[in-house]
Amino acid sequence: MTNKNHYSDENKLSRQELVDFVATLSESDLKTHMPVDWTVSAVLAHLAFWDFRAITLIKKWQAEGINPSPNDVDVVNESTRPFFIAIEPHRAAKITLDYALALDDLIDSLDPAFIQAIEKNGKTVHLDRASHRRMHIREIKTSLSTK
Repeated sequence: MTNKNHYSDENKLSRQELVDFVATLSESDLKTHMPVDWTVSAVLAHLAFWDFRAITLIKKWQAEGINPSPNDVDVVNESTRPFFIAIEPHRAAKITLDYALALDDLIDSLDPAFIQAIEKNGKTVHLDRASHRRMHIREIKTSLSTK
């Protein structure tokens, strides 16, 4: 693998894990209920949302400079859940993969100085996407194994 920055390799590996995992999911799997009234497809849409938020903020910061963008993660997750559940399951899976690729490509294109600035001042965008993806893949696999 080509290491474009210190996030590139793990982000790419986790994205491929996500692609491979999503390819195994049936319609029934995508509709499987998970803890706290989530579904598998809603968790995937959740991943897409946070990736798209990161894309949006990075592009804004590129144009305007890095400024704080605080949020209450628990409130955001709870308030978005019904919308994510309403998304057609295969569409949720597709946008998850689309935004994962778009974000990884964007992170790979960033100048090292800009990455350092995000790490220092843009703490609400985590450039390490691998840990978030892998955490939810594990949760989904656990839910599917008890189905």
